Amino acid sequence: MTITNLPPDVAMSVPPVWRRWLMYVTAALMPISINYERILGPQKRPHYFSPFDFLLGVLALLMIIDLVQGKAWARLKFPSLSTVIWSVVAIASYAWLQGGSMEEWAFAALNPAIVVLLSSWVFANVANDPAEFRKCALILCASFGVCVLYAFYQYIGPVGVPYNSSNPDALKTGTTNMRLGGWYDNRMLFGAQAAMFVPAAAAFAAFDKDPVVKAVAALMAALALCVTLAVGGFLGTVAGVVAVAAACMAARKCWAACAIITGIVLLLVVVLPKLPAKRNNAATLTRGLSLIAKPDETKDERIPTPRLRRYQAAIEYLRSHKVPTDEKSRPNWILGAGAGRFTPTINNFYDDKYYPKPGAATDDEARFDIEQHERDGFGLLEKTAVELGAVGLAAVALFFASWLVLAAGAFLREGDDTRRLLALASLGACVGAAVASIFMFTSQRGMSGGTLAFFFGVAVWLNARE
Repeated sequence: MTITNLPPDVAMSVPPVWRRWLMYVTAALMPISINYERILGPQKRPHYFSPFDFLLGVLALLMIIDLVQGKAWARLKFPSLSTVIWSVVAIASYAWLQGGSMEEWAFAALNPAIVVLLSSWVFANVANDPAEFRKCALILCASFGVCVLYAFYQYIGPVGVPYNSSNPDALKTGTTNMRLGGWYDNRMLFGAQAAMFVPAAAAFAAFDKDPVVKAVAALMAALALCVTLAVGGFLGTVAGVVAVAAACMAARKCWAACAIITGIVLLLVVVLPKLPAKRNNAATLTRGLSLIAKPDETKDERIPTPRLRRYQAAIEYLRSHKVPTDEKSRPNWILGAGAGRFTPTINNFYDDKYYPKPGAATDDEARFDIEQHERDGFGLLEKTAVELGAVGLAAVALFFASWLVLAAGAFLREGDDTRRLLALASLGACVGAAVASIFMFTSQRGMSGGTLAFFFGVAVWLNARE
């Protein structure tokens, strides 16, 4: 019996057909993103928008109507506590905001409230059937798979000239390793998505019953790893896949665990070293991870990378006090500078002698990882530490810990195969996102935030009780 041909009493417990199709369309469009900066011209910060940004409002309104009417599929009347705490801390930071405008604070404070809290709450209430969530997850992964194919097309194409704002025609010369990532505009944004999608695809490859789904998921996961040149995304994907293998081992699915580990080892040891030398995966990933760089390969001179200089400035700020001349005032590590104050805050704490502020132009791609931060390369954890201090870090840690416990608990507890599959996909996405958060902003609106909220919402739904 299909879900579209249900008896009247059962049909009342599932969303109508048009609602399910709205969710399918949302899942299909969610990985797509457009950087409006490329259309409007240079901006203070990139503005990413995806169809999900507009569809979320529609889905949220429908969810509220469902809750008011007491629809059977809308069971979670309140959002997850961990998302509430994270959002409250971010919004409350206005009380201790150190300088800055209302706009900057609102832009950062509303990110966890809308992208994480509201989105995950909506996703947890869109259906009450594991088959529907499986279908949405497959559509979501298939949509990202199209981007993987586009990124692969860019990968095997000619290598372009690094972009510089003084040479705008460089964008027409081809795709560089930094601009690789399909329609995501750069490798960091692609890597943040891959860190969640690849482990989820590995879960489908290991647990799904459909042999076509298993084969395609494994192929897309391997291909995504080959073209993920952002080190944070790469490490996140590997960590998430290993977590999926460990969960399979715990569930006594030893054959699946061995297949996943064998695949990862072969990819790292055999495939990656033989990929086109023009992309130089190993050197590109190592450069993104390094804290010391050589500005000129012909010389032995080494300098701290922008990442290390940023870490030093962040630590110096957190060690200081709200009133720098008064050691009895509140230490900054407790509450931070307030949402939206990351860059202007650490700009005042660079060491001009040993850890000078990176001075290259923002778009000077050739100087990324040497004399300039890479765009969208600030990690969620470091931004949270500076903006919200230890309190904010605790809130983010609670979010990831609750996600991990919910997904792992559902995987170990559930007897239904589809529920276990969803739990495993959510578990892998959680580990991938947590590791990637060290290097990139995984909850970014218009980009990876919707993906993070979807897989977290799945974990919340799996643990919901009547």
